Amino acid sequence: MSDWRDTEYLWGRSPADSPAVPLHYPLIAVFAIVVSIAPSTWYLSTDQGYLLSAVVLAAVAVYGVMFTSVRLSTDPAFLVLFGGYWLGLVAQYRFHAPQTELFYVALSAPLAVFATVVVLPRFVEGRRQTFAMALTLAAVAVALVGVLVLWWAGTADTDLPDFVGEEVMGLYAIRTVSVFSNPNPYGFFMMIGCLAALYTVLVRGGLVWIAALGVCVLGLIMSEGDAALAGASVGLVIVLAGRHRLLSFLGIGAGVAVLYAGIRIGHVSEVMQTTLMSRIEMWVRSVELLAADPLWGIGFADVGSRSASGGSSITRRSTRRSVRTPVPVAARTTRTSIRCSARE
Repeated sequence: MSDWRDTEYLWGRSPADSPAVPLHYPLIAVFAIVVSIAPSTWYLSTDQGYLLSAVVLAAVAVYGVMFTSVRLSTDPAFLVLFGGYWLGLVAQYRFHAPQTELFYVALSAPLAVFATVVVLPRFVEGRRQTFAMALTLAAVAVALVGVLVLWWAGTADTDLPDFVGEEVMGLYAIRTVSVFSNPNPYGFFMMIGCLAALYTVLVRGGLVWIAALGVCVLGLIMSEGDAALAGASVGLVIVLAGRHRLLSFLGIGAGVAVLYAGIRIGHVSEVMQTTLMSRIEMWVRSVELLAADPLWGIGFADVGSRSASGGSSITRRSTRRSVRTPVPVAARTTRTSIRCSARE
């Protein structure tokens, strides 16, 4: 009896309901999410990352259709909306702008949507706790790699991605990118990890998951991803409200406290003057381009140069204050993305 209580004290309570799907189903879903970061990692080139992601998603789709008894379905309204979007891509490629980037998007979009929207949610529904725990552990591993990269930056004479060692909110030079080439996708991944860890703590408890939540929060802070932090604040309210309506007020209070702290240290005003203003300029220029060619747009080629034309300053690098550690940095990439979905 004592051993059982000790295990529950560490790992939390086991789910009362019997699992509806095999154990490896949610693990496959988490594996697909982790592989989806490949295009934005500094370890692989962007093309290699997209190829790896496509192979894994194709394997997941084939496995879900041919080797499982899971009933695959989705909302018909979504199929109509996506079908219209995809037909628009095909029409633009066929009749207006036969660009290589557009061809790849039109070719890969059905596979990505089928695997992530139709197949993977069915793998998760029967073992939501298992999925949340596995996703939490994956986020913890990524956060620990981030700490290792920061430590490596201060001790090793080697080329590392940019941004490592910058100040976080003007306080401490602890910014890191972990396995990513940019801190923004790293922040979004840690946002998902924080919410998965919070859900696990709420439904299971256990010291292990509380510690995991702390590590994920640390990773989110070390990324200094402002959009990810805002998303985590909104997600905090949603996850807490899912357990009890009164807990949502706790989440709102925590969000207000974080916002107040950001104002006090000057980080909010800094973001308003740099990052936010550059985003607004991008949005304005995008509306101008849309108005100039409302039917076909500008396509997928030379988007940056077209957006920056006309004397716009949106391509200027932000002049955020930062203190860099004396580490050589070389691994820079031009495009990063991450698409993670953690469906409860």
